[in-house]
Amino acid sequence: MKYVNFAIKHKIGSVQFAILTPLPGTPVYKQMFKDKRILSYDWSLYDGLHIVFSPKNFSPYALQKAVIKAHKTFYSLKNTFKRVLEKRFLSAQISLYALKLIYEWQGKNKRFLNWLKHLRYIGC
Repeated sequence: MKYVNFAIKHKIGSVQFAILTPLPGTPVYKQMFKDKRILSYDWSLYDGLHIVFSPKNFSPYALQKAVIKAHKTFYSLKNTFKRVLEKRFLSAQISLYALKLIYEWQGKNKRFLNWLKHLRYIGC
């Protein structure tokens, strides 16, 4: 949450907390493949929004939920209202739209989130 707090403190208008995506052909992908840390070969999930690898020291589901929480915190109604009070109207509009997108993403990705939640996690 320190990055979220930093962005709020410094009145950054918009953020995107992307998840590392080990793209095929990259050194990161090759290493994760070698270490058997790739979770999915569904290339539609390789977009920076879905976790497709097993992180070290915590579960894939925990990382996915942390990214969702970071976005929800930054774009919360409380923070949106602060932007309005500060007369940062464009930032407030972006915030409302982003919050809508976050909830839509969660709705569209219920099966994915459930799959992650029930993966048998083996810490790397």
